[in-house]
Amino acid sequence: MGYFVSDHENTDSSFVFLSGVIFSLAQILIFFSFIIVCVFDSGLLSKNFMGTGVPVSFVMGFLVILCGLILTIMYVFITNRKEGG
Repeated sequence: MGYFVSDHENTDSSFVFLSGVIFSLAQILIFFSFIIVCVFDSGLLSKNFMGTGVPVSFVMGFLVILCGLILTIMYVFITNRKEGG
């Protein structure tokens, strides 16, 4: 008389979990790439990005934040889609 998860529901939850893990690893990789550049090539961060007058450090930091935002939106979309049926 208990609740049993069907194979389809189990597959969906596994996919959502795996998506979360992959997106988290991608964000960690991007963040630590930025940190490695900060530690080992700090001179690069003070240069202008493509002659725009914007420092490379600002562009890289913005990309880290933007990546987190995009990955979060993708994860929410996948989770809501799988839960909605």
